[in-house]
Amino acid sequence: MTRKPRHKDDHMVTMTLMCQAYGYQGWTEFWGGMLCFYVVFNDFGFPPNELFMTANLNMTKSNPGDVYNPTDTYFGNSYLQQNYSTKCPESSATLNGPIVMVDWVTDLTGEYDLRNTMLKC
Repeated sequence: MTRKPRHKDDHMVTMTLMCQAYGYQGWTEFWGGMLCFYVVFNDFGFPPNELFMTANLNMTKSNPGDVYNPTDTYFGNSYLQQNYSTKCPESSATLNGPIVMVDWVTDLTGEYDLRNTMLKC
């Protein structure tokens, strides 16, 4: 409180503050966020090396009541269990049914658990 008020021509945001905020702290927060992203996806069964180039993959929608089960052959996806009970199809082009592309921008596919919808045979 003993400090005099600033002059009217002094800027509140200086170049030093901008460089520190965007140059140092911004990158630190960015890499911290990326680390959290990969840790959470790894916890849900998606290792970081499998996440690259997966933005445009199709997923087979599961029924609304399906729950992820890691011990089940079809991981709890009842649609796959009903239609492909004998063998898994060779490619995703042979799947007939509710196949959609994952919507990463909006929350239209947020009700589906990616662990039992994005399956590999």
